[in-house]
Amino acid sequence: MPAVMNRSCSAPRRVLRHARRLAFCSLLMLALLWMQPRAAQAQEICYAVADAGGGNGGDDLLTQVDRNTGAETTIGTGLGTNNVEAIAFSPFSGILYGANAGQFGSINTTTGVFSPIGTGFGTGNGVLGPVSFSDVDALHFDPYPGELYGVTRRGNGNDGNNDVMFQINRVTGAFLPG
Repeated sequence: MPAVMNRSCSAPRRVLRHARRLAFCSLLMLALLWMQPRAAQAQEICYAVADAGGGNGGDDLLTQVDRNTGAETTIGTGLGTNNVEAIAFSPFSGILYGANAGQFGSINTTTGVFSPIGTGFGTGNGVLGPVSFSDVDALHFDPYPGELYGVTRRGNGNDGNNDVMFQINRVTGAFLPG
């Protein structure tokens, strides 16, 4: 008789464990569904920076292109910069990041104005020796770990100097060694 009682006592434990797993999975699915529409909505618009046509003390101009219709819209009257050559968008925060030569910043997607973050990307030291991150020509935002990367140009492209990829601290604008 005690063996039967032990079995009946273990059944509620199994049910409780199953209920906990089900609750955890449900919460995870709700979180993923909450994030997905923002990311999907962000993918419908493509941002670009033109090298001419801007004002506010610079030639750079923010535009957006609707991927569904192809319609291009100018945003604001200019970034106030002359050297923005790279942008990256965070679909979760809605922040558009930019690199104005060696200065990291954000670009307001409503006004089109560049706002510096920190004092610059800085310099790093690795297998290539000291590298100044003063000519950033590419940015990439990896949304799932939330990491931002930049590529700085070294030399003129024909002199054997390879470009360098580095990770960027989104709060300070400085490179993250690692």
